[in-house]
Amino acid sequence: MKNATEKKTWLGGWVLTAALLALALAYYFLSYRPAGRKIAAMKADLAMIQQTLADAAVLPAHIGRVSAELKETGQFVQEWASASRRDELPAVLGRITAALAEAGVRTVQFTPEPAVEHAVIEKVPLTVSVEGTLEQLADVLSKLEALPTTVWIEELKVLRSREDGETLACELKLAIFADKSNVSD
Repeated sequence: MKNATEKKTWLGGWVLTAALLALALAYYFLSYRPAGRKIAAMKADLAMIQQTLADAAVLPAHIGRVSAELKETGQFVQEWASASRRDELPAVLGRITAALAEAGVRTVQFTPEPAVEHAVIEKVPLTVSVEGTLEQLADVLSKLEALPTTVWIEELKVLRSREDGETLACELKLAIFADKSNVSD
């Protein structure tokens, strides 16, 4: 009888082991693995949220820069909106001539060219050649920049004059912009 009892105990041990193994496998496949996938998905979501928060931390500085750029752009647009009208071009040319005289340079050439039409504005090219000292030429550029009209310096050439070592020759190709509309505010 001992053998039968031993066989039952031995067989009962294997049945218990198999049952525990089946229970462990069921737990692993039905609970642990799905929970691990959920945890991995939650970790990925957490990492994405943390990255979003880190990106959001720099937003106030970015918003400040964009606001400053928007303000600067608005000011630029406002300056362009106050561009001279067509009928003011002779006065603008007079202001440029006065600026050259105030700077003390000798005007060699002052040639307005035909206007180039664009949709809303027109561009009037102007070629100006002057002679003077470096300080006088710098003063000319400063006075052109201070004009209330939009004037671009498209080309600037400075050459030493042949007469003496102090006098410089300067050729400027300017672009004066004017509003094409004939309606005054």
